[in-house]
Amino acid sequence: MIHGYVHDETADFLGGVSGNAGVFSNAGDVAKLCQMWLNGGKYGDATVLSSPTVELFTKSKSPTCRRGLGFDKPDTENLENSPTCDEASAAVYGHLGFTGTVFWVDPEQDIIFIFLTNRVYPTRDNSAFNKANIRPELFRQVYKSII
Repeated sequence: MIHGYVHDETADFLGGVSGNAGVFSNAGDVAKLCQMWLNGGKYGDATVLSSPTVELFTKSKSPTCRRGLGFDKPDTENLENSPTCDEASAAVYGHLGFTGTVFWVDPEQDIIFIFLTNRVYPTRDNSAFNKANIRPELFRQVYKSII
């Protein structure tokens, strides 16, 4: 539902348009982006990004936190704090959004996991979504299904 104001305070402060405001798409289009990254920057007959660019943004990891240069990554040093499941390798990269949306790409297993949701509707004051830890648990079920 669209009612005219973005939930993200930073985007609101910037007039409703901001690069930090998350993923606004459908699962099919997010899957196309993820597949393009898995393909080293190519989708179909088109080269969208160079392979070295994809590698830089998907494989590089910060020395000071779990995040990569372009994406979120598993926390391999503190598994309880990791946004992914324990089964995910260090090669996984993706996006964990404020509204609950998540996508993870596992280049080692050739997996694309997309879960689109809106945990802040109708209010952000509901903590049940985070307490249920549903995003890592759903990702875990994907790994269990392929074992």
